Amino acid sequence: MAIETFLIEEAEKLISEPEELEQWTKTVEELGLEGQRELAKPDKSPIPFQSMNKNMQAVYKILCPRRYAVKSYKSSTIPMRVLSLIALAEKEQYFKEIEIWSAEDKPDPVAVGFTGSTWSNDGVFIIARWGDELTDFATLEKRAREIFMRNVQNTLEALDVNTVVNKYFSTASSQTVYLGRD
Repeated sequence: MAIETFLIEEAEKLISEPEELEQWTKTVEELGLEGQRELAKPDKSPIPFQSMNKNMQAVYKILCPRRYAVKSYKSSTIPMRVLSLIALAEKEQYFKEIEIWSAEDKPDPVAVGFTGSTWSNDGVFIIARWGDELTDFATLEKRAREIFMRNVQNTLEALDVNTVVNKYFSTASSQTVYLGRD
């Protein structure tokens, strides 16, 4: 079983070494770094996991379309190393929600934490991913783009253009014609 964790090394030190956290907090205060202050709760380290940018989110949403609350996930065994990271995240209350994203046909799951709404693109962090073998992100992105392209092509092929045009002009509205999928 291959496991990839997304702990940020510097932030990890703030968890395991209290004097590092104390020094970090003191320096943040001295410099008046409001943004950094928002990353951590009082007496807690900042979230030690990698933030998912929009590209990462898009790739994993396409490749792992099934989303489960971590407490109800039962598609495969969560490895102990990943469970320990989830336990840390829950103990430190880093996230409002933790989900496992996976696919039915290839269950190489991803553990994802949310600081806000699970439907928002902001405050989304990747905790870990695991599977029989882990493909590098560039290959995952290429695969996700191919799947998305196929979905768009299928949507366009199924689209009756005349019906869309007639509906648009008959309603005399300024609504946008939507051709994609979420």
